Amino acid sequence: MSLSSPDLDLLRRLQAACWQAAWLLPPPRHANGAAGMTVKVGGSLLTRRDWPQRLGSLLTASNAPLQIMVGGGPVVDGLRQLDAASPQPAERMHRLAIQAMEITAEMVAEELGLRVCREPAADTSRHCVIHPEAWRTRGGFDGLPASWEVTSDSLAAIVAATVGQPLLLLKSVCPPHAGESLPLTALAEAGWVDPHFPQAAGRLIGLAWAAPSAV
Repeated sequence: MSLSSPDLDLLRRLQAACWQAAWLLPPPRHANGAAGMTVKVGGSLLTRRDWPQRLGSLLTASNAPLQIMVGGGPVVDGLRQLDAASPQPAERMHRLAIQAMEITAEMVAEELGLRVCREPAADTSRHCVIHPEAWRTRGGFDGLPASWEVTSDSLAAIVAATVGQPLLLLKSVCPPHAGESLPLTALAEAGWVDPHFPQAAGRLIGLAWAAPSAV
C-alpha cells in the first residue's frame, strides 16, 4: 500500500473482529492524503467493560497508522450538567470541555500503550492519541462555534481534514437506518452526530462508521 493511500480494507477487517462497519463517504482509491485514518472514539464506548479489547482489535485490524480522538463521554457530560444548573459563558465551557477530553485521551493512551500527539501529523508512522487541548491552543479548532452543538465529532472531522485522512466514527450504536445512504444533516437531526458536524465534515476525503456487533 502506498503511503498516500487510505486503508480501504480496514472496515472489512473490523467486521471480522466483531464490529459492524460501513462507509458513509468512500474515499477515492488513490486518495491524495496522509496514510492511515483519523478515528473518533465515542466516549460512551468507554463505559463498556470490554473497551480495551474492542479498541485493541481496531489497532490490530489497521495496516496503517491511526490518529485517535477520544470523546469526553461521562466526563464532559458532567460539565454539561453543571452548565445546565448554573449557565456559564459559552467560550468557557467550550474550553473546559476540550480540556476535560484530556482525561479520557490519557486513559486510552496509557491503557493501550500509545503515544499522545500534540500537533498535526507530527509523526504519521505509528498509532497515536490526539491531545485535544494542545490542538486547541495551537489554533487547530479556531473558527468552530463555542457551543454544546460542537462535540468531539466535529473536532475529529477538523483533525482528519487538516491531515488529509478519512474519518472513522467509532460509536456505541449504528447510525439510524444503517445501510441506507442518509445525508449528514439527517444524522445530525437524529442526534447520531453533533449539529455542527455536517459543516465540519465538508472537507473530509472519506467518512466511515463502526459500532460493536452484538455478541
